[in-house]
Amino acid sequence: FGVPRKINANGFNGRIYYELDGSNNTESDRVGIRLIPVSDLYVAEVQQVSNGFAPEFGNTVGAVFNTITKSGANDFHGEGAYLFRRTDFSARPKLLSSTALVPEVNVDSYSVDGGGRIIKDKLFFFGAFEHVKRDLPGVVTVSAANIAALGLPASYGDPIPFRQSVYFYMGKGDWQINAKNRLSMRYLHHANDSPYNNSTIGQTFLTSQSYAFVDRSHVGAVQLVSIVNDHIVNEFRMQVAYRGQHNDPFAGSATGPVLTVSGIANFGGPTFGGLRVYEETTPELADNFSYLRGSHSLKFGFSTHAIRDTQVQATYAQYNFPTIAAYLAAVNGSAPMGYSSFSQIVGNPALSYNSLFTNFFAQDSWKPVRNLTVTYGLRYDLYQMPAADKTSPFVYSQNFRTDKNNFGPRLGFAYGLGKDQKTVIRASSGIFYDSPQTDQYRRAISFNGNPAFFTVSATPATSFAPSFPNAFTAPPAGVTGSTDIFTISPDFANLYSINANFSVTRELTQTTALTASYLYTAGKRLPVYRNINVVPGGTFLADGRPIFGTARYYAGLGNITSAESAGTSTYNGLNLTLRKQLARGYEVFTTYTWSHAIDDAPEQNNIDAGSNLLSDPTNRRRDRANSLTDKRHVFNMTGVLTPEFKSDHKAANYLLNHNRLSFGIVASSGDLFNMGSTRVLNGDSTESSTYQRPLFVGRDTIRAGYAAEINARYSRLFPVTERKSVEFLAETTNLGNRLN
Repeated sequence: FGVPRKINANGFNGRIYYELDGSNNTESDRVGIRLIPVSDLYVAEVQQVSNGFAPEFGNTVGAVFNTITKSGANDFHGEGAYLFRRTDFSARPKLLSSTALVPEVNVDSYSVDGGGRIIKDKLFFFGAFEHVKRDLPGVVTVSAANIAALGLPASYGDPIPFRQSVYFYMGKGDWQINAKNRLSMRYLHHANDSPYNNSTIGQTFLTSQSYAFVDRSHVGAVQLVSIVNDHIVNEFRMQVAYRGQHNDPFAGSATGPVLTVSGIANFGGPTFGGLRVYEETTPELADNFSYLRGSHSLKFGFSTHAIRDTQVQATYAQYNFPTIAAYLAAVNGSAPMGYSSFSQIVGNPALSYNSLFTNFFAQDSWKPVRNLTVTYGLRYDLYQMPAADKTSPFVYSQNFRTDKNNFGPRLGFAYGLGKDQKTVIRASSGIFYDSPQTDQYRRAISFNGNPAFFTVSATPATSFAPSFPNAFTAPPAGVTGSTDIFTISPDFANLYSINANFSVTRELTQTTALTASYLYTAGKRLPVYRNINVVPGGTFLADGRPIFGTARYYAGLGNITSAESAGTSTYNGLNLTLRKQLARGYEVFTTYTWSHAIDDAPEQNNIDAGSNLLSDPTNRRRDRANSLTDKRHVFNMTGVLTPEFKSDHKAANYLLNHNRLSFGIVASSGDLFNMGSTRVLNGDSTESSTYQRPLFVGRDTIRAGYAAEINARYSRLFPVTERKSVEFLAETTNLGNRLN
């Protein structure tokens, strides 16, 4: 549904560029999120390229996933399906309390698709529809006694019934205008409604803080492929994609301020409810021109897509209480100032901003001899980011630099040894640029020293502190907001990587091949974030980190968090892959990778890492350590078995054949985690205690136990006629219910 998690490509976390029929399908604000969710119902194939791809692919230092949609043909094809899961099908979650209710985890998916001809050999159609309902409950860990003491309903201790109801629609037409021109037009739409949503819901966050998440997407596209002559083909594409998301209070949401009782529970109204909005529209044009000349296959192209973003941040008031007794005293009016702290976001949180991403490429696939192919070329990427606020009181935030030096040369070859060419050597290298995340520019515009909205904080001793449960309708007199700033360094440049790979593939039998590969990636100019307005106070922690005082380099301004393109990374990977193609009723794919990823750039703007900062703003080397995505060992094995039997008995043939068993075995080193502290150790208040590592502890030094699971599917086909059949399937994930 749009948010793939923890994908590691070339040692980078989530840096994936998603395409839909060759057009952009990547959300611009954070790393690795699809712009348009896609149902597998209308997927014909997924093309995946990584490490050493040709110049026509780009916008990432990781991997490219291009989803190709289905089309109609002269023959009519269609299918209808119902897939379901019930709570009783699933094992009891191992981390669930023995006395807690087992949460509902039902799934229902209805789908239908069909395609065929309107005019034979001329005009074709394809359409698809799917509706998915699924439960994704959150487990509550607040005790029943504390829920009762807070005066909340006993039902607040039940699992929170977060669920999704998602609709997918697709319509596509293909027109063979004449022998040389084919026009395709498609429209895709998805709609997701998720009540009881909240990224933090469950554990100590109770159901009243949930909201209804409403998510919509629309995309229309046109493609024209023209054969000019025997040597020239041109492909023109145009697409307009829209994604809109917002959070709405609903029947399960509480009204009033957010409430926290320290160490006990979080309840009251939701922190992300109300007007929180994210909308992105991306019109795009692209053209690829291919020219065949002798042993050369030349290709030239460009694409440009504008990004139109609108965001509205959530506004809310929050009371923090030290104890249940203090909260109850505030509720009954005997001590309305008994809270420990109060905060409220005030002002206008709406912002619209625009970006423009453009690229050009030229490449040649040259075959000088029968057993050698050389691919080489050049790509240029230009990322024009949103305009800055020239009235900002801090000079960095008055103008954002556009990095114009993004030239990426690429070179690769494939060489078959000997007359039989059963051994093939492949190698490639190149420079690859990653598209910057627009959210860091949104933050730089929103928090530039002239805040359109800001947080008002108070304790009971503050002169303008409210009495519980009141909230401000306007900023208190004389309060103008924080002088803290988020900015972009004036020399900020785009992240790029130098990728190289070398592989040898040997055909063992007609259907079996073994490949050994080495992959290397050097990341340059990774974004890192640090407070540039703190001054070392002359004292140090025992491990050498400076302790910062109250002095400022830029007088009159608070903390200044700057995004800088200063990080580096390295990735080394060794891979063995054994591929057995379908023959004699079975196929198997087995792969093992040893790899090591190192960097000195704690992640931000990533779905898996929100706000990591350098532990020492004066010395980036203290954060050089295993990358968040470092997976030392990864093993995958998948297979499909379709046994065939011959018998003299017709009934036996029917029973013994038409069966298929698929399996997947997945095992890998555990995820890495960074150890935090319980307080700010170095005096830099921009870095929360969560990211302040204890003394002499390196970054990402905690590795969870290895993860492993077996997944399997049994499928039985029941032929009805030559053109019609019914299929039954049953599948399971984590067959052994292993605790990962």
